[in-house]
Amino acid sequence: MFKIKKIMLTFAIIPFILFMITACAELDSHSSLSRFQSAEDLYISSMRWGEWSSYLYLIRAKPTKKQTGKIITLTDPNTGNKYEVVETQVDSNNATDAQQSSNDKTTEREELLLHLDTIKVSHVEVLSSSLNEEKGTAKSRMLIEYHHDNSAKIKTLHYNVFWWHDETSNSWFSQTPMPKEFEPPKHKTIKLSPKRY
Repeated sequence: MFKIKKIMLTFAIIPFILFMITACAELDSHSSLSRFQSAEDLYISSMRWGEWSSYLYLIRAKPTKKQTGKIITLTDPNTGNKYEVVETQVDSNNATDAQQSSNDKTTEREELLLHLDTIKVSHVEVLSSSLNEEKGTAKSRMLIEYHHDNSAKIKTLHYNVFWWHDETSNSWFSQTPMPKEFEPPKHKTIKLSPKRY
């Protein structure tokens, strides 16, 4: 009788252990997806509720790798095989980086935030999202309805946001700059000529 109980207990525990292992693997595979959804939700809510600092934090250009031309030899510790590779270094100083350009001067950032405070987003909807975990990229299609403080006319904007995954921080960032419609107006200098009588 004791052997039967022991065998039944073993058969009950084995499926439970297998279930837990697959559940943990399932959680691990969804961590990238859940982090992307969290970043997308933060992007939407910060835009919708006017939390423009959070919105600008999520906009970063993807760092590019550039070759230094230096050939280095790497040795595989398991097999002892040697490989020659061209050394690359990550260049995070990208000229199109929206956050870096706005951080260069605090006054520019303050002016940008003051301008963004005049924009009221009344609705943001994700029309579709696609995620490629292998490449660490994603795309969101959004519908944005907004108006300016000095206008009651609601404008509609269809907007594509391209995302990239930063492996070092395990976070998702948008490489798409803010919509042109949200940028501060360019000040034009008008050259006045003297009147001729």
